[in-house]
Amino acid sequence: MLKIKYKIKEYSNQIFVIIVPNSYVRAMLFLRIQEFYESKNKMFRNKGFSFWDYKEWYSRQNGLSFTYTKDWGGFNVPLKVALRCKEVSKEETPYDKEMNKILCKIKRKAKKNSYIIGVDSVKSQTFMHEISHALYNTDKSYKKRMDSITSSLNTKKLRSLSKYLREMGYCEKVIKDELQAYLSTEKGSWYPAKKASVPLETIRRYKNVFKNWYINLIE
Repeated sequence: MLKIKYKIKEYSNQIFVIIVPNSYVRAMLFLRIQEFYESKNKMFRNKGFSFWDYKEWYSRQNGLSFTYTKDWGGFNVPLKVALRCKEVSKEETPYDKEMNKILCKIKRKAKKNSYIIGVDSVKSQTFMHEISHALYNTDKSYKKRMDSITSSLNTKKLRSLSKYLREMGYCEKVIKDELQAYLSTEKGSWYPAKKASVPLETIRRYKNVFKNWYINLIE
C-alpha cells in the first residue's frame, strides 16, 4: 500500500498548507484538483476527467513525455473548488484517494472561502509564491492592492507578461493572480518582467504589499 507523507499547517482558518517533501508525490497528489481548477484545456477544467486522458494529452504537449511532476512544484486551489472536484471525479489513483481524505480533514475546520496550497516546506521560495495566491484569494484588501498595481502597467507590458504566462501553461482566468505572485515573490527581477521592462519601482510595490501581509499572516 502506498504511504504518502504529508503535514497540514493552518494559517487562520482560511489558509491550509499541505506540506509534502517529495516533489513527485506532491504533484501527483494535487494534479486532479489543480487541473480541475485552472487547466488551460477546457476538456479538463471544471470537468470530472480521466487521469489517463489527462496524462495522454499532457504527454503530447511535451514531446510524448509525462513531465508534469517535474514541471510543477507548488499548487494552490480554493477549497470549494477542490471539494467540487471531489464530488464529480472518480478516485482513479492512490493519490486521488489520499487527497480526498485530506479534503475531508480540512473541511471540518475550514470556512466557506478557505484556500489550500501544496508546498515542499514553509521555508521555501515555493511556499512564498503559493501563499501569495492564498492571500490574493482570501483577502479582498490584498487583492485590491495587487490589482491596482497590475492596472498601472501599460498595455504593451501587460500583454507581454500575460502571453508568457499563457505559454507557461496558465489559463486566462488566473493571469492577474499569477502576475502578482511572480512579481511579488520571485527573487531579483523575474525574467519576463525584465524582458518586458517592468520598472523596478513597480516590482518593489508588489513586493512591499506582499511583505506586509505575509508578516501579519505568520505572526
